[in-house]
Amino acid sequence: MPFFGFGPVETRALAPGESEWTLESGYANTFSHSWHPILFHDALGPPGTPFRADEAARIHHDFPQDTAWFVDAEVLRSAFSGRVGLGSSLFLSAEIPWVSHDAFTADRLIVTFHRTFGLGQAGRTDFPTGRFVAMLQAGNGPMRFDNRTPEPGIGDFSASLSWRPALLSGGRTFGLDLTVKAPTGAAADYNGSGSWDAGVLVFLARPGRLWHFDAQAGVVIPGRWKGTFPLSTSPFARVFLSVDRRLGPRTRAGASVTYEQSPFRREALEAVSKAGMELAFGLERDLARDTAVRLTVTEHLSALGDRADVGAALGLRFRLRGAESGGRSR
Repeated sequence: MPFFGFGPVETRALAPGESEWTLESGYANTFSHSWHPILFHDALGPPGTPFRADEAARIHHDFPQDTAWFVDAEVLRSAFSGRVGLGSSLFLSAEIPWVSHDAFTADRLIVTFHRTFGLGQAGRTDFPTGRFVAMLQAGNGPMRFDNRTPEPGIGDFSASLSWRPALLSGGRTFGLDLTVKAPTGAAADYNGSGSWDAGVLVFLARPGRLWHFDAQAGVVIPGRWKGTFPLSTSPFARVFLSVDRRLGPRTRAGASVTYEQSPFRREALEAVSKAGMELAFGLERDLARDTAVRLTVTEHLSALGDRADVGAALGLRFRLRGAESGGRSR
């Protein structure tokens, strides 16, 4: 979704003048639907052809009282972000994203994965790969349908002011982030929401020589979405728990669980309005003293709400050390 959403925040404080920069690309694939599109496409399609506007119109004609939806979409989001230390406990961060909905497709890989492990395809093989289709109808409401390929472009720019006080007893640390997102992306192409969003996040972390535990909670207040589907939005909360373990002097592995409300939670959209949960597994390795690469894979738990089916992110992080951090710049 084009609204602002908190990802795992960096809990490490920055020394005054120190900076940290990240270049990361993330891919997410979603195939989600009510029962209507599969049944109607099997009868009208035929299977193997794209989902069409006349099929959506037929669903609206036959079942105007039902909540019906169909989302078959992918997104590749690349972002350049940075953090700069302002003082002993404050730093400023910003992110500039670029978004594409037709960069490449992983549909065939997902189908193969499901087949290998004996999982159901849930209708994926009834539709061609690499398509962008979104259909939504609230009960007794209008039918919305969009099957054009959105244009790629700059996404919504965001900036955060972060506070990281002195360590607590036992090496524990906590902090606070205040974030604002600007409507710099095109809402008509799902690259942005067309609105200003704001959020606040708090965390408590317990770092150690081998293990690192982290708990985060945040709330986002979205503005009015100005995209193709004029849905009303509501503030939504997120809880994030993670554990990391050092596997050697240069490698770390971790896992996390995220539970998040839907920004459409006050709309009568069944699974689209429900909170969702996802699991993530990651691996990070230091390439040099101030450079690291990381890979993260995310899978949602469909029984606990509707989210992107699967996602993956690859990131490169490098650090510039200020004079007060005891190192030389790279």
